[in-house]
Amino acid sequence: MGRDGSTGDDLARIRALEAELRELRARVGLASATPDARIEEVLGDVRILELVPEFITIVDRELRIVYLNRARGAYSNAALIGATVEALMPTEEAARVRVAYGEVLSTGESREVEFRSREGAEFIARLVPVHDGGAVVFIVAVAREVTEARAAERALRASEARLRLALRSTGMGTWSWSTETNRVEWDETLCRMYGLTFAEAPRDPGDYLALILDEDRAVLERRVERALAEGTLYDFEHRIRRADGAERWLLEIGDIVRDGDGKIIGMMGGALDVTEHHDLQHRTSEAQKLEALGRLTSGLAHNFNNVLGVILPSVELARRGADPQTTARLDDIAHATERAAEMVRELLLFARGAGKQARKQLDLGELARRTVSICRATFGPAIALELEVEPELPPVAASANQLEQVLLNLLLNARDALDGAGTTAPRVTVRVHTQPGGVVALSVEDNGPGMDEATRARVFEPFFTT
Repeated sequence: MGRDGSTGDDLARIRALEAELRELRARVGLASATPDARIEEVLGDVRILELVPEFITIVDRELRIVYLNRARGAYSNAALIGATVEALMPTEEAARVRVAYGEVLSTGESREVEFRSREGAEFIARLVPVHDGGAVVFIVAVAREVTEARAAERALRASEARLRLALRSTGMGTWSWSTETNRVEWDETLCRMYGLTFAEAPRDPGDYLALILDEDRAVLERRVERALAEGTLYDFEHRIRRADGAERWLLEIGDIVRDGDGKIIGMMGGALDVTEHHDLQHRTSEAQKLEALGRLTSGLAHNFNNVLGVILPSVELARRGADPQTTARLDDIAHATERAAEMVRELLLFARGAGKQARKQLDLGELARRTVSICRATFGPAIALELEVEPELPPVAASANQLEQVLLNLLLNARDALDGAGTTAPRVTVRVHTQPGGVVALSVEDNGPGMDEATRARVFEPFFTT
């Protein structure tokens, strides 16, 4: 073993490499300019050039190969020494690579270039000029094969493109949360769901939770705590408040993120706006309830009508020969029975569908006057009841009984809302006027506290009352 720790075989190999280096110096014309120091400064320890994974090539000013640490594929070093760099690549690549070499020769500055070999392998090469007396005398190219890396990059880009297309087609927005940095990341689709720009998106869980509806926030926090404890995040729905104030329903679909040791380091997933689905479910449920109520109403009305059919003929028979006091009582019974019969007809109309009721031409202004006159006695002096009717209104096709009932209910509800509400100068105003297109409008307005959200959601339900 030598003093430097090398074996006899190593010494023989070093001597062979030194001989090759002397030949290399002669080829590049540096024999008179301390070439040992110059080349070793550029190439490093030339004894291990054949062992490094990179391909190291030296070319002269005519781009002829004067040194190659090893060849690739079917080529040999001997076959490539003296050939130009174009021998390593297909024709379409050669012109572009020649330009890159030319820039290094003219500027004296290093640069990188990518190219493909004739076999289709892909490389990134660093072109380093070596100067002698101020001129570039040769170029050292250190090339690294990136075929597999580039293939993986292309596959990843294709996969990401497919994923983006899939996300766009579903309308899903994506999110992630790191428990290590406590940072939240949103994509632009999710930002649009919340009515925010990408710059306005929340960056920490606190800002995100502030966008969740108050009633759902605590439930969401418990779900996150449970997911971190159990290691499983289940799908769930919650409501949000958009930047414009609109309330929306979102379906969250996600999973736990772990590091290489299995430790939980965050969550990631996507969100879908399912507001329309919720609205459809609600409407379907309401339609089913109305259908069941209609069937029940129809049966009750039919049976009740049979009872009324017995009462009215009996009242007519009792009137014969009755004294005046009894007749007056019987008249009250008949009036109540006729009113009940009218209610039965309205129930049947509801059960069959309001579109099947008969409509007649009527004066909406006169109907409003008659209904307001009936209500004045029930309002009392504390609440003002005002009526504004535009003259010469065109007739409207409607059911007088139903319109009277609607207006009567609106007025009585307005009275009840104002009673005890503490409103200064409580007032109910009924207006009947025409609008463009010959439309006659009937409006009832009061200056009371109004309805809350829960009441507004049910205001058109049959038989709903507060």
